[in-house]
Amino acid sequence: MEASLPFLAIAFIVFLGADAVACAIPIAYIKNDLDRLGCSPTLQRVIPVLKFMAVAGLIIGLWVPWLGAVTCIALLAYFAVAFDYHRKNHDTLTQYVPAIVMTIWIIAVMIFSYLPGL
Repeated sequence: MEASLPFLAIAFIVFLGADAVACAIPIAYIKNDLDRLGCSPTLQRVIPVLKFMAVAGLIIGLWVPWLGAVTCIALLAYFAVAFDYHRKNHDTLTQYVPAIVMTIWIIAVMIFSYLPGL
């Protein structure tokens, strides 16, 4: 069975793929933010790998919805860790916004794109 509302998942896949590339380069804004959050150089090299793996899981999930749902759950765990890094740094709400938006988008993708295909 295929994923429902694949356009929602595809939009997220494109965005996450671009984000993974930006992290892999890394662009200065992302590098500076990860440094500020206290992410080690090793972790900064692992993050784009995790994001590329998530992109692969979400793409395959378009045909194998349970894998897309599991990938969404893994991404939610990733962002739970991101929220903890922001909390430990006493960030303002504004600094949480990207993680909040991504979390909401992941939940929407899981609910509307992958779970109906199970």
